[in-house]
Amino acid sequence: MTREDDSSPCTASKYTELEDLKARVALANSCNADLFISIHNDAFTNPAVNGTTVFYSAANPKNVESLHLAGSIRTSVIDIIKTTDRGVKPGNLYVLNNTKIPAILLEIAFISNPYEEARLQNQTFRENAAAGIFRGIYAYFTTPIPKD
Repeated sequence: MTREDDSSPCTASKYTELEDLKARVALANSCNADLFISIHNDAFTNPAVNGTTVFYSAANPKNVESLHLAGSIRTSVIDIIKTTDRGVKPGNLYVLNNTKIPAILLEIAFISNPYEEARLQNQTFRENAAAGIFRGIYAYFTTPIPKD
């Protein structure tokens, strides 16, 4: 994990968003990690929008593995927390494009949706989301990557 709070792995006292993202990528690429999983909650101007989305990058050198990881985590998380399936989508995101390991960005739910915001405040819901991520990682490592 790069953080458990709103701190940055960037060592400069003042830094840009890009410098922060570069520091995260450098950390992931240097620590011999097997996977890069960025966990977020989404937001949108329309409060009716809801669900879980997983992003991967076709530009990642491990893009096939990233897509497999995204699918495994998507299935497990949605099976457990029962959110709307918004699918696995390609994303042109710095952290996904520049890590050298399988990488995904998971948007668990929409904090801008009142129902999902209330669920996100519930510890059991958060623990279930974490269990879904764990099960998805397990499935990734124990299920062969589908061949084209």
